[in-house]
Amino acid sequence: MGKRAALLVGISEYGEGFDPLPGSLKDVQAMVDILKNPECGAFEVDDLKNCSDTSLETAIERFFSGKDAEDLLLFYFSGHGDLGSGGMLNQQLHLCAQNSRKENSRLIESSALSAGFLKRQMDLCRAKQIVVILDCCYSGKIADLLTKGEGDIDFDELKANGRVILASSSATKAALQERDGLSLYT
Repeated sequence: MGKRAALLVGISEYGEGFDPLPGSLKDVQAMVDILKNPECGAFEVDDLKNCSDTSLETAIERFFSGKDAEDLLLFYFSGHGDLGSGGMLNQQLHLCAQNSRKENSRLIESSALSAGFLKRQMDLCRAKQIVVILDCCYSGKIADLLTKGEGDIDFDELKANGRVILASSSATKAALQERDGLSLYT
């Protein structure tokens, strides 16, 4: 039997152009309490709070590397998600970090982590059981789902043995966040 490991990330403080999300740290603490409990989750938990994009990138790469096929991995992110500055046709989900910022209401993409990086690390990982929970705006974009139910969804892209992705919103919607409590999703 493999080990159970979780990486929980909460970002509540941001750079220019973003509102703070004080509930994100509470979300992470609530998840830590449940996942560490031997009767509920019995996970080995690492939590990362108010980190930079490079710290987040490094933590994700370390988390998914060197794992065994039998391991169960859970990645959780609570914070701002942004679709970047690619316009309507080239939107990509970005997980925003403490140093993420906007200029003229547009994300400076180099200050955030592209969800493509997260997907690549998952694809490179040997673990056969991976759960990803994204509690951020536009989180449904991680699966590149089409918006508003128009057209067909390519489910082949989503297929992976033992992989589950939970998103708090669609690819085009903002997530709901309580001002001082847990997010509604958590």
